[in-house]
Amino acid sequence: MQFSKFFKTVTGAGLLAASAVASALPVTYTFTGTASGTFGSTAATPFTNQLLTVRVTGDTVNVNTLQFGAGTPSISTGLTNTLTLGALLNTSITQPGLSVFNNQANRVVGLSVTQQADLFSLNDIPTLATYGLVTNFGPVTDATPFFSQWVGVALATNGAMTLTNLTNATFTAAVVPEPASVALLLLGLGAVGVAVRRRVTA
Repeated sequence: MQFSKFFKTVTGAGLLAASAVASALPVTYTFTGTASGTFGSTAATPFTNQLLTVRVTGDTVNVNTLQFGAGTPSISTGLTNTLTLGALLNTSITQPGLSVFNNQANRVVGLSVTQQADLFSLNDIPTLATYGLVTNFGPVTDATPFFSQWVGVALATNGAMTLTNLTNATFTAAVVPEPASVALLLLGLGAVGVAVRRRVTA
């Protein structure tokens, strides 16, 4: 009887911890590459071979499987769309309609603007064939990514950016647990610890 009670306690706490992990919805997608181009609101400022890092965040419950057609899940990004360019820029992208997409058939992942322009994509990555944008992924690399439609992309500061070259791109995705989920996880793990300690003491 005591073992049964102990088992139920541990199992319940474990399920509580598992549910906390399962409810983690935000995902941060990170694209990087060695970039050349221009930025600026009036006179364009050129840059060459600078590390471009773009981080966008989406919610896994908003994955759209129809926007780009079957086999190409996409996810609209939120307000935390940050961009850094070496030591030259640290700003955010204000271009509306940003989406991360994954064309599973062609094994392509990228950043798009309202299905009109693929700003940045990595191509022919075998593991993308089954990736659905809702889990941790990567890093994967593409030495010669697609970038030619990155023209006049609006930034929060420094006007707009246009790329003239991009190499050695990487893509990663990381699930970000919400604060409430982390608290539930810690509570569940704590309950497991207390139950085990009481069992040992008994």
